[in-house]
Parts: sequence; structure tokens; C-alpha cells
Amino acid sequence: MNDQFQTNAPEPAAGQVWADNDPRSFGREVTIRSIDGDYAYVQGGLRNTRIKLSRFKPTRSGYRYVREQL
Repeated sequence: MNDQFQTNAPEPAAGQVWADNDPRSFGREVTIRSIDGDYAYVQGGLRNTRIKLSRFKPTRSGYRYVREQL
């Protein structure tokens, strides 16, 4: 099965690592730091940002679950 299109991903939660499916961002991973309302506040490298929770789905413009933070 292709990991990019997994369907058994858990609900987004703090401490999880997700990968960006956008081919322009190949290799980009973000760690969810907290969730507030409709947004996940994430850290990717040195940058902090927020991402709408509806984007945490395995589509071309979404994110795919990787693992719990180590």
C-alpha cells in the first residue's frame, strides 16, 4: 500500500509527526504542538505555524501521518 494515501491515520493530536504531501515540499515534516479550535499549531524545523485541521488527510494538498514524536 502507498503510504501517501493511507486511510487509517489517527485524528491529529499533540505530539504527532505529519508529512506534507505537496510535491513542492518533499520531505517536509511538522510536529503538532497543540490544537485549538479548527487549527493545529505545529513546528517544522525552526518555523512555527498553524494548519487547519481539515488539511490533515492524505490528499495531494494535505498531510499524512508519520509517527508519534520520538
